[in-house]
Amino acid sequence: MAANRGKGDIPKVGIFWYNVSQQCLFGVVSNKRIDYDKPNAGGEIITCSEMHEDVWKKEYYKQRYHRGGNGPFKGEYQYKPRGRVSYTPADDQYIIAVGTWIEQHKETLPLIYEEFDLPKDKTIIKQAHHWDIGQTWM
Repeated sequence: MAANRGKGDIPKVGIFWYNVSQQCLFGVVSNKRIDYDKPNAGGEIITCSEMHEDVWKKEYYKQRYHRGGNGPFKGEYQYKPRGRVSYTPADDQYIIAVGTWIEQHKETLPLIYEEFDLPKDKTIIKQAHHWDIGQTWM
């Protein structure tokens, strides 16, 4: 336990959703970036292996059967603001990948920086159509 003291602020990579009405992140999956030795995703990036669709299905099931349906996992996963945090070793840069929804919800950015312990001077925000509400890879 003592060996882990002070290591809670190590930058992380992962996925998240944003709850607009409660102004908070949910469904967060994060892993310390240093836990990865080399890029593990296309484009020579490091990120968690979990996919939004898969995490949503698991959490939706838990919410439905163990919490009486109460919680944020309602409807389809792509209809809530979501994003992914990754790291590019070649540029020594973190990327917050989001859709155009971020323009109306700038209050989300400090939450993401804090949740993933991201260094502001090494982090960029990239918008892509894939992350727009209602969009998927297909």
